[in-house]
Amino acid sequence: MLVGDPATVLLAGPASGGGRVYRSTDGGTTWTPVADLSKAGNLAWAGFESTTVGRVLTDGGRTIWTTHDAGATWTPLTLG
Repeated sequence: MLVGDPATVLLAGPASGGGRVYRSTDGGTTWTPVADLSKAGNLAWAGFESTTVGRVLTDGGRTIWTTHDAGATWTPLTLG
């Protein structure tokens, strides 16, 4: 689970369960699938450096996903 701010939470399920990623902006009361990350594959690491900017590693660390809007949208950068 990741926290961008006290109300925004990301939850990543295991790859064996489809690897879905969900986002809540109300402290976990309701959840919405994050389409960008739900098709990204197995998440290896995730963290936020501020309340809006965060990064997620997938593909064994080869792809870095970045958000600038507290996890609403994500942009990938694949290395190698």
